[in-house]
Amino acid sequence: FSISAGVGFIALFGVAVLNGIVLIEHFKELRHKNGGMKMHDIIVQGSVDRLRPVVLTAASAAMGFLPMAISTSAGAEVQRPLATVVIGGLATSTFLTMIVLPLLYGYFMNDERRGRKNRSRKRNVTKAKFWLVPVLMTVSVTAFPQSSELSLEEAIATGIANNRQLKTFELQVQRSKAFVPTALNIGKTGVYYGRDANNIAENNHPLYVVGVSQEINFPTVYAAQYKANRAGVSVSQAAYELERQRLSKNITQAYYQVIYLQNKQQQYRFIADIYRKFSRSADAQYKQGEIAYLEKLNATAKQQQVDIQQKQIDADLQIAYRQLSLFLQPKEDIRVPLQELEPVLLNKDIQNNAGLKLANEQLSYERALLDVERNLWLPDISVEVFNGTNRFANAKSYWGWQVGISVPLFFGEQKARVASQKHSVMMAGYSRQQYEVRYNSTYEQLRNELEKYRQNID
Repeated sequence: FSISAGVGFIALFGVAVLNGIVLIEHFKELRHKNGGMKMHDIIVQGSVDRLRPVVLTAASAAMGFLPMAISTSAGAEVQRPLATVVIGGLATSTFLTMIVLPLLYGYFMNDERRGRKNRSRKRNVTKAKFWLVPVLMTVSVTAFPQSSELSLEEAIATGIANNRQLKTFELQVQRSKAFVPTALNIGKTGVYYGRDANNIAENNHPLYVVGVSQEINFPTVYAAQYKANRAGVSVSQAAYELERQRLSKNITQAYYQVIYLQNKQQQYRFIADIYRKFSRSADAQYKQGEIAYLEKLNATAKQQQVDIQQKQIDADLQIAYRQLSLFLQPKEDIRVPLQELEPVLLNKDIQNNAGLKLANEQLSYERALLDVERNLWLPDISVEVFNGTNRFANAKSYWGWQVGISVPLFFGEQKARVASQKHSVMMAGYSRQQYEVRYNSTYEQLRNELEKYRQNID
């Protein structure tokens, strides 16, 4: 919606309401003069009488706005919404005035219907509203464009809410949080039952033993695994924040590209209008013999060159809009308002940089995994509880328990795991340092380019 469209709607509303009022008053006049005339005949006669005035009123107004609708000169972006609303609305209002309005009048003013009971009246009014609402919605859809203007902040918010690539990073955070409880990975519990002939009970019969066994890691292993899982959550959150900032940067670049092409398009429209006038003037001078044919061809060639550049800018603007829509993934068409380009200030805050934060979190995560591998050197703990008895006379129950540890005798595999994880920690540290060096270098490069362009402008 724009101010021009609002002005057009006001003008359209006046014409449409006036035609409807005149038509209804004509129906009342025919009904008053011809009391015995049927409602069907009144509607047909009144519609025929008012068809020519209504069509002429709408057509004359539409023809008056037609040059504004097809205009391509400077200021056309303001004129076209006004003309589009008026012309489209006049066509729709003419249809409603000559078709829908007589039908509704005949339906509500029918004498037989007006004498029915209140319950039937309410039911029919509901039906009329059911059909009237889509018609009114059609009018609103025809009269107003469905594209919405977005500021840069609104565009970034829309992209963050709709972008599917960012949603995958958000789901990765949820996945990491759901993985945290796996740190307490206690193994399966063993249950056994057997006959132990080596254990003779007091009644001189062997015992039947039933027991439960459980083996667990050393308690510090679970604490280290929990710390590593929490570090994994921090890595996912840092990756999400980095992707969110990258998406915001891409949206900002695409948004400013659209604004740049809009301003360029406006300037070239002005230039193209000048060259058209120049070409027409050269053509007139050539016909009068004031200039040579070569000068006329030169003026025509310059006009064609500017027209080609203008078409290229129009195509580039459509491509820029598609690129912006790719990042935003909106549910409706978008439109960037025409505005002046504003300089974007560079902010060097290395400590709060999302990429550096991700590198730090990745380093912490690798260190936490190394701590887990080191804790796996510690022995496992086993606990067992059992009961022995038999089914003979004078049988008793004999309870027992035992606790043990499992100590690794061969260290080759675990030693290799620790060494491998140490290399992972070193790799993460070098990656962090490399990111910081690349960040500072890129910042200085961009700052120097900005200063160079400022000097060229000044």
